[in-house]
Amino acid sequence: MAMNQTTTTIVGRLASEPSHKLTTNDVDVTTFRLASNERRYDRQADQWVNGDQLFIDVTCWRRLAFNVKACLTKGDPVIVHGRLYTSEYEIDGKRRFQTRMEAHSVGPDLGWISTALRRRQRSDADADAAESTAASDQSTAQSPAQTGPGDSFEPIDELARQLLEQPPDMVERHDRQPAERKEALMAGV
Repeated sequence: MAMNQTTTTIVGRLASEPSHKLTTNDVDVTTFRLASNERRYDRQADQWVNGDQLFIDVTCWRRLAFNVKACLTKGDPVIVHGRLYTSEYEIDGKRRFQTRMEAHSVGPDLGWISTALRRRQRSDADADAAESTAASDQSTAQSPAQTGPGDSFEPIDELARQLLEQPPDMVERHDRQPAERKEALMAGV
């Protein structure tokens, strides 16, 4: 583990389609451009206005790279956590610097969109480790979060199903939702 890494979390939107490649050693790598726009309230104009913008290139590796390419597309709101670094390169004899991010985790921003969770299938090594852990603590009842491959999952609850069935134009920002949708969301909490 490296010391003095600069890690941060950025909330924004994908400004480009994720680009997926395989390295010469068959390691998945996905890159995308992340845009984050500051929003602030202007009291004089009595409205929200745009502030500073940040655009940064993000690199994802291995399983994260595969999942980002499979699940996200340009314009999706995301939360990205990772390591910041500056790369140096030369163009026409001039040294240039660019700040980049190596993502440790990427997820959808559920304040703007809804999504369904799909758990990954565990590998044989994961299953062996889980069996040895379960053998040491068999007295505990199995909760839905501890299910493995072949176990059945409870169906998605009614509120989540309704949210997932809504057309994309009906899923609005939380402070602009119709009153009945707010009531349904509050009842589900």
